[in-house]
Amino acid sequence: MNHDNRAAEPPRSVLIQDTTPASVFPSPTTSASATGSTAIYPVWVDVPSIKLHATLQTIGLDASGSLQPPTNLTQAGWYTGSPVPGQDGPAIIAGHVDSVNGPAVFFYLKSLRPGDTITVGLSSGQAVAFRATTVQSYAKTQFPTEEVYGARPDPELRLITCGGGFTAGHYLDNIVVYATEYS
Repeated sequence: MNHDNRAAEPPRSVLIQDTTPASVFPSPTTSASATGSTAIYPVWVDVPSIKLHATLQTIGLDASGSLQPPTNLTQAGWYTGSPVPGQDGPAIIAGHVDSVNGPAVFFYLKSLRPGDTITVGLSSGQAVAFRATTVQSYAKTQFPTEEVYGARPDPELRLITCGGGFTAGHYLDNIVVYATEYS
């Protein structure tokens, strides 16, 4: 599938916050038409190596331009300003690592290894397979926005969660899994 990601502005920062804001999430149809695709959108993500199977909600940007976190700790969120998985460019899926009640959807994300399979199911009934290439940890203050969100010529996937040290109620780092599509 072709996708021109130049129209979508990347978030100014990546903050998967530890508390869930009461915000309105864009609908898949609205975001899909904004990114030039049809009403197909991702509905689940599966990562067998960490025994993860989760449904997806849609997430957008808050008023400051930061990525909104999912509203449910057991669901991950597809950033509607990114391509639909399988389209050219980096599709972004983010999720919480934990809460005061224990592990959340992406608790084991840092355990992924290059070569691990990630499958994303679409509303059309199709599934798109990706292979993890790199797992990186970045200080939130030094997050490489262009590297994570920037345009790419082929279908790619980014899974993002919090990690690293924890102080004053917030994690100091983000964990990013980079993956490329394979058949």
